[in-house]
Amino acid sequence: MARVAVLSSTYLPSPPPSYGGLEYVAYLHALGLSELGHDVTLYAAPNPAARYPFRLAELPQAPEGSLDRSLLSDLASYDAVIDESHAHLWGGICIYHDYAPRLGERCEVHVAVSEHHAWALSSLYGVRFLYAYDPVDASWARPAPRKERLVVWYGRMNKGANEFLRLLRLWEVRADVAVVGDDSTMGEEDVREARRLAEALGAQYYGLVEDRREVGRILGRAAVVASAFHPLYREAFGMWAVEAIAAGALPLAPQESVREIARYVVREGRWEHYLLARYDTDYATLRSLLLEALDRAEAGERVVNERDAELFSYRRVAERFLSPILEGYLTSHSRVS
Repeated sequence: MARVAVLSSTYLPSPPPSYGGLEYVAYLHALGLSELGHDVTLYAAPNPAARYPFRLAELPQAPEGSLDRSLLSDLASYDAVIDESHAHLWGGICIYHDYAPRLGERCEVHVAVSEHHAWALSSLYGVRFLYAYDPVDASWARPAPRKERLVVWYGRMNKGANEFLRLLRLWEVRADVAVVGDDSTMGEEDVREARRLAEALGAQYYGLVEDRREVGRILGRAAVVASAFHPLYREAFGMWAVEAIAAGALPLAPQESVREIARYVVREGRWEHYLLARYDTDYATLRSLLLEALDRAEAGERVVNERDAELFSYRRVAERFLSPILEGYLTSHSRVS
């Protein structure tokens, strides 16, 4: 096995105390590789409440542009560095989480977070991208014993909450509605519009809910969870969609990444898939899936199987995706111990 350093973003602690994507993924990657027997060190801003069953090299919490690179000088002693920082401060195996990232000049292996994302970035930059799905810890998301006829918007509000709420009215959807998400990144006029649309639908407007257990209770009651409906927004992976599945709800978005998650579940899962097998990104199909999911919930039937979310556990992602990339890198550098 190898000595591996995982370099996280330092914008938030890793793992973050509440919401956070990249910093959580880096932590879960370190967990997965450590459980597979690698000697792992995570370079990150620490979270005092977190468990670190591997070495932690503490970095100050700060924007990456202000990080003193001398703090990373010992990375040269590792067999491999998995660089997940937005700025790709070191290089080595670089994982990209955005749709238009800065290409790391020192990166030797470029890794996207879905197959479609890899295709898009390969086309954009003219270099080969591999892919490894993001690991998702959705242990806090559990379906209620009986689903309700409930649709939940979940995620940052600027990802298209207003567009989705308008669609619910246009589609004449008969259901309860809840809005869970951070509206601090929206303009004041957009926030007022979101609240007006929610009120018109009789929706419960939670805003940002930092307690993951409370988020789990809300999603657990839902038949459908929606996000990423802004026409200009592109989702590279969609952790929220896996969290929705873990809550026993149908994830809904006009995004190729969510369609890819659905198809992966259908291909690899061991359970009955119901609506995921028909998932597509056109609005007519999305409306049909939404209405059928609500009808199934009302009839007391299962919408999706929550156990399919295990396909994206940190251990399985490390085994199926990250380890082959790491082994290929180590072989090419002849530094396997």
